[in-house]
Amino acid sequence: MNTNEKQEWLCWLSTIITFTIFFIFWPMGNGMTEEVTPSQKVEDFLFEALNMENVTIAERPGISFENGLPGKTFCIDDKCDSTVMVTEDGAIILAYWRGFYHVEEKEYVQGKTRADAITEAQAFAFATPALEYLGYSSEREDYLMKKYNIINNSESNNALEGTRWFIKKYLTVDGVSYRGSPFLMILSAATGAIISISNTPPTLPENTMNIQVSYADARPAALNWINDNYYGSLTGDPESGTIVIAPNVNQFEIGKERTEALKTYYCWEVPFIWSDSMSNTQIEGVVWVNIETGVAVGAGL
Repeated sequence: MNTNEKQEWLCWLSTIITFTIFFIFWPMGNGMTEEVTPSQKVEDFLFEALNMENVTIAERPGISFENGLPGKTFCIDDKCDSTVMVTEDGAIILAYWRGFYHVEEKEYVQGKTRADAITEAQAFAFATPALEYLGYSSEREDYLMKKYNIINNSESNNALEGTRWFIKKYLTVDGVSYRGSPFLMILSAATGAIISISNTPPTLPENTMNIQVSYADARPAALNWINDNYYGSLTGDPESGTIVIAPNVNQFEIGKERTEALKTYYCWEVPFIWSDSMSNTQIEGVVWVNIETGVAVGAGL
């Protein structure tokens, strides 16, 4: 092999080595990473969003549909009074709940009133790292915020104990309002600690926007559903309604265990009112009627 041939061969060899190295390490430089397991996702969430490190986690057996999607639940520390739920593939944090006594010790809130609560701006600052980690906006105006006492929210109760900041965001899909679970974060108004997060992404509808049932025809279907479940009557404009994406859930059935993934549909939203004999009050609600079949699929507030 002469000198020119050797140089040409070395050039080709150098090119092959360069391309080999490039394709080996390119995924790292291009932001492509290995698939994250559910347990790795939980550890990352605890550290990045909640600034918690060196904690032990343990997976509970079985799959839960509590947040609408099949998810795995992990206990934090040995007592398991705090939990994290993540999708089966480890892609999305669905829920977080922190034990009460980790958040507000009795000594901390004793003798303090709601005047000692952190401000709305302070609460949102505590929430921002978790919001950003979950892919949400860090702009305050994108959320609804409310201070509420979960023990007794009457005007006569001025205690700091039990007072929470609620941060809520209603979701949309292609501009259509989504009536499944909104994003919800609850923080202690005493310490700013995040107590719980509900983060179920919207489930895409099973049907289409090809409207076959008019709003006027949807109202009798809604009334039939009300008569089968409650004693109430329709309200609102009888001629004009709103199309929403709604779940196949009766949200008035509190605590009912979900055993399968959530389904949603494009629906007419029909308002109604019914009397609750237990509390002697009237409750406003809506019934969701499938715009293609005219069948009521669920109801909510």
